[in-house]
Amino acid sequence: MEDPKYSQIHCALYIYDKLRSGGEYSTVDFQDMLRNEKNLIVSDRTLRRYINEIKLYIGSLKRIGNKYWKMERQLRKQGAKIRLNSEQLLSFHILKSHLRQYKNTVIEEGIIELEKLLDRFAPGNVFESEGIFRDKNIGQYDYTRDDIVLRRLLKFIPEKSWVLVEYKMAGRDKISKFRCYPRMMFEFKGGVYVVVYVSGKSAGHRALALHNIESVEKIEKRKADIPDFNFGEWSKERFGVFWGDTRKIKLLIKKKYKRYFENRTWHATQRLTTDAGGNMILTMNAPVVPDLVSWILSWHEAITVIEPQELKDNVIDALKKSLENY
Repeated sequence: MEDPKYSQIHCALYIYDKLRSGGEYSTVDFQDMLRNEKNLIVSDRTLRRYINEIKLYIGSLKRIGNKYWKMERQLRKQGAKIRLNSEQLLSFHILKSHLRQYKNTVIEEGIIELEKLLDRFAPGNVFESEGIFRDKNIGQYDYTRDDIVLRRLLKFIPEKSWVLVEYKMAGRDKISKFRCYPRMMFEFKGGVYVVVYVSGKSAGHRALALHNIESVEKIEKRKADIPDFNFGEWSKERFGVFWGDTRKIKLLIKKKYKRYFENRTWHATQRLTTDAGGNMILTMNAPVVPDLVSWILSWHEAITVIEPQELKDNVIDALKKSLENY
């Protein structure tokens, strides 16, 4: 079954592309072309809504009589310079990332075509698709205050620009300033994070919370060798948004909770086995970080830490601090 969001954006961009080609079309023409070329059935009312949306974004369309629509030559030369606000631009980037999950399927050909069209509106890859679909949770942040930062990152990432960031560390009042090279965004627990490369003595890729970025400014290109970046490989050295030296983690999942853990990926390096008592044993190589402790505590009735001792101590300490609140 075709994804309805895919169909809607595909129709709108198909109409936009046809108008940019310089032809004159009626709503009946568009209906026939979509049905014959894309196997999509679209009502007259829906088509008119798409045309009105295109008119809103590009400024105007020329009406030929009472039947035909045409894009003026000046607008066609401008290409996809459509007036998008940061929320709309962000939506386009997320949609591009969303479409990648359909690659290697029966609609791959259409996906490739649509990605090319979307790239006219939102060039470059800003969001990592794996980060979008694996790290979902409730509690979305309100990024109204961060509109300028978000808009600039959506511009700087595709441009491959170095930036100067003012960043407020969680739990600290002090604001740090540093130069970095933004690579990609991902979502985790309702928040948006930016993966950046920091050069120097502690060179490496780090995750910055968008809501903790006070400002971001483009700077001159730095003389630094930027290593290749693979989100999947980088994820092996983190749990949640925290990174660090990896350790062998071994957890016991009680038998009655196994169904919640089967066929789910909690970490890129995980292995699932079963012990003699029917309990599940989850092993992975991950850093002992706050997000890992928090995740274990969220399954407090189901999970027992087997090793390492450091992780056991961190879980016990977190439980004691929680009890102090009561």
